[in-house]
Amino acid sequence: MRASSFLTQVRGLMFRRKQNCLMIFPKEKKISLHTWFVFFPLQISLIDKRFQVIEQKKMRPFQYWAPQNKAQYILEIGTTENINFHNGNTIKII
Repeated sequence: MRASSFLTQVRGLMFRRKQNCLMIFPKEKKISLHTWFVFFPLQISLIDKRFQVIEQKKMRPFQYWAPQNKAQYILEIGTTENINFHNGNTIKII
């Protein structure tokens, strides 16, 4: 799922079946995230304007997170598996 409008970003993955989501912002910004009403675990990766992973967190349902860094892209992967992204990795977004 691609979330580039305000409304799709507000709803995100709430009340949806298990899937992935890429949030796209016009510029880097600080944002807080929650998994209220997201009924599956997520691996969250914050990605900067150079497409580098800058911060990550595994989240379970009904959690809140206020990342330390600004991001232009947020990748939410619905999985319990470990994804081998590391801070500093470059991500190719197609």
